[in-house]
Amino acid sequence: MDEDAFDSPSYGADDIEFDDNNIVDKIKPAQDLIKKNLKVIVIALVVLVVAWFAYDFFIGSMREATIVIQNTEGERLPTNRLKLLDSAGNELKVLSKQSSYTEQLKAGSYRYEVSVSEYATERGTLTVTSSGETYNIIVEKELDIEILDFKEVFPSDWITGQSRDIMFEIKSDESVAKSIDIVFEEALADWSIPKKNVIVQANSTQTVVAKITVPKDITDKITGESFDAVARIKFTNEKQSKSFKVFPAPKIDLKLSGMQKNAEAGETITKPKIKVDNDSKFPIQEFELIIEITSASKNNPSKVIEWFKFQEKAGEAEAWKINVPGIESRDDVEKTIRIDIPLTAKKETITGKIVLNASFLPQPMEQTFNITIDKEANFALTLTASDEIKIDWSETIGGYETLAKILKVKNSGQLDLSNIRISVNNSLVCSTDWMEIVNPSIESLASGDSREITLNVSAPIAQRGNEDIMPCQLKYLFDNPLAEFPGEDDFIGGDMENLIRIEPQLD
Repeated sequence: MDEDAFDSPSYGADDIEFDDNNIVDKIKPAQDLIKKNLKVIVIALVVLVVAWFAYDFFIGSMREATIVIQNTEGERLPTNRLKLLDSAGNELKVLSKQSSYTEQLKAGSYRYEVSVSEYATERGTLTVTSSGETYNIIVEKELDIEILDFKEVFPSDWITGQSRDIMFEIKSDESVAKSIDIVFEEALADWSIPKKNVIVQANSTQTVVAKITVPKDITDKITGESFDAVARIKFTNEKQSKSFKVFPAPKIDLKLSGMQKNAEAGETITKPKIKVDNDSKFPIQEFELIIEITSASKNNPSKVIEWFKFQEKAGEAEAWKINVPGIESRDDVEKTIRIDIPLTAKKETITGKIVLNASFLPQPMEQTFNITIDKEANFALTLTASDEIKIDWSETIGGYETLAKILKVKNSGQLDLSNIRISVNNSLVCSTDWMEIVNPSIESLASGDSREITLNVSAPIAQRGNEDIMPCQLKYLFDNPLAEFPGEDDFIGGDMENLIRIEPQLD
């Protein structure tokens, strides 16, 4: 086989023949048809292109969009006016009196302006992308009021079951008083009660108090579980939020030691101690220790509580209660109790309790105690004078002379005495006509103090010729220092320890 014949073929003029006339004859009719209808074809193509662009512009690119007008609480507002503009600001449509509008809009961005009575005008943009989308436009009440410090005052740590009053401030720059509502959101939506009808005066700051209660058993994480708290002014987006942690209920132990069983009036006791142990794996927050009196009858309970105080608060008002900032994990705190029993205390057994009160406890913790006052303070008044007073007859005056004698009044008891009154006890024998006590009243006399008063003594003229000794005695009264309740003796009385013997003398 001759391979060169394939590698270098050669053709002669007679080897290939083309029937040019046959091809031309076949396409000529089509060419003639095109030439004859060229104008019609061109017009048809133009119409098709225009129709396609018209369809795309007027129908194909339109999207069904629903626009809803509502307030911040999700309430639809039909009394509105909605103005739609293109992205260049050219007004396209003005719609009104419906809470929602379903419109056919081209894909793209639009500007809007919504006006509702009592609400601030809302302006913004929306972008239409696909058909069937809903666009919510939210409007706010026109209030110049703000929340000041909710974020700062809301505690960072809470305990399950804990209940606290949270105080925060709201500032108004309105020219008139406004009534507003505070709504709580996120975790607080279920843990609090909305504050309704809070009256905020014009250009002022108002304190709002809200009670927050954390549900029990909401977490068991000893490191705390995170939640969010939000306070918002209703019908506005004015709000403040705070993240916080909730810990499980703590393990706390309350112990009272050193409380003695018996005491006496005037005694001061400083041995009792109250100890609080935090056995939890996390710190506990602020709590209060309170001393309460549960039973006292002979001693006034409203005064008995003042005997008891926490040592570090001695001298302060309401020293029977104390706030503790908190206790770290696995730590404790100890407080000394001081009991100042007054000298006026009466014999009886007094019962009381130490209370640990905390908002994170389902109920307060308590430790009871009894203390018996088994010895009262004594009180007494001593009145002394000369045993015998001799009165001489005076011819000059035609009667017995008058002598000034000193009486000594002494408070010989442990209690201060008041409203002391001294008088003649046996006035039928020793008449006040010739026996006069000068300044017979003493307003007060402290324990151990003495006072001297003057007694002017004479003798009756009828005694002349019968100079027998006349026994005279004085008596005293003073306010009962232990009287506190109705029915008790208001006064304490007594007689002079010795008789004053008056002996008239012959001339």
